[in-house]
Amino acid sequence: MAINAQNSLLCIRPKDLTTDFLDPIGDIFGDKYIIVDDNDEAHASALSRLQQLHPASIIIFLGHGSSTCLHSAKTESYKQRDFITKDNNDIFVNNNVLLLTCRSEQLISRFNGYKDIIGFGNIISSREEISQEAEETGKFRTLEDNEIETFNKSFVYAIRTSFELLLSEKIAFSQIPQYISFFINKCINNILRDQSFKNRIELARLLFEFRNEMKHLKGY
Repeated sequence: MAINAQNSLLCIRPKDLTTDFLDPIGDIFGDKYIIVDDNDEAHASALSRLQQLHPASIIIFLGHGSSTCLHSAKTESYKQRDFITKDNNDIFVNNNVLLLTCRSEQLISRFNGYKDIIGFGNIISSREEISQEAEETGKFRTLEDNEIETFNKSFVYAIRTSFELLLSEKIAFSQIPQYISFFINKCINNILRDQSFKNRIELARLLFEFRNEMKHLKGY
């Protein structure tokens, strides 16, 4: 699978300070990694580049989302809005897609025409999201700030390492979920053995959920 060819891979992340920690994933793609700036023109340009990809390309979206859409950039001067929805998901047709956003495991069920597509559950990556989840479900997770950071670093490591294997042509895109799960399991084992984590059981549970809520759908 020659993924280093022109127009065969694109990773995008709408500008948002709360998702800067995802950069280690995007950075491995070099100039195929785009941070979408906080203006309408940048978003239109990103969509145009996605539309120009060759069939069977790889698309990675890093950022925020919901069960109905992928979100735009968000800054003090640019209000977050719907960016990619069912209405313009034709950019994914015939391509391999990974959407690292909250509830994208529900969103991908609304899409069609893709080759392979991977989504995730509700990714609790900040203190604010812990509070929001507690308000919605009544379930409050007891985690220290360093444990939230470890959770984020763990799934970033798992996804980055899996794609490094893909870039070196050691695995196929369809194997990405399997390898993400493998690397997440390694992180869980390390955390459970590490007595320095005050809430290591809760932290491990969060990674279990990340792994188990990941969804892989095959199109054609």
